[in-house]
Amino acid sequence: MRIAVLSDTHREVKKAEDALIMLGEFDCLFHAGDFYEDFLKLKYKFPVSIAEAVRGNCDSHSYPERLMIDLFSYRILLVHGHQYNVKSSLNSLRFAAKELNVDIVIFGHTHVACKVEDQDENILYFNPGSVLETGGKSSVGVIEIDENEKNIYTKIINL
Repeated sequence: MRIAVLSDTHREVKKAEDALIMLGEFDCLFHAGDFYEDFLKLKYKFPVSIAEAVRGNCDSHSYPERLMIDLFSYRILLVHGHQYNVKSSLNSLRFAAKELNVDIVIFGHTHVACKVEDQDENILYFNPGSVLETGGKSSVGVIEIDENEKNIYTKIINL
């Protein structure tokens, strides 16, 4: 299963569309907040089997703040990250991930792509960055789950 991961699109729907076209085929679309309305436009342009999003700090409170998603044998937490102060550290997010017993945490908010593998807890933290040029870089992410081999592959793609 190939998952396209976006965050912090901030009304740059065309850039997000171009990035998703560049990724090629994908089965799922996850958006980690800021701007939920962008996600709504993208999910209709790119119909996939699973499309999920959460609200960020720039979104309406009418959208979900966090989602738990089960794919194959993996449990995924999708959040924006502002509520866990991810710009300072991942500590609060780590506590939440352990408490919720997740395998993968997808978050945004920092506009900086990162991948952290916690070998002790066996949890992957994945931030796709932003399609905005923050610090000269814009990016999206891909997560591939190979259920047969129980492997997860990730990639940050700079635009």
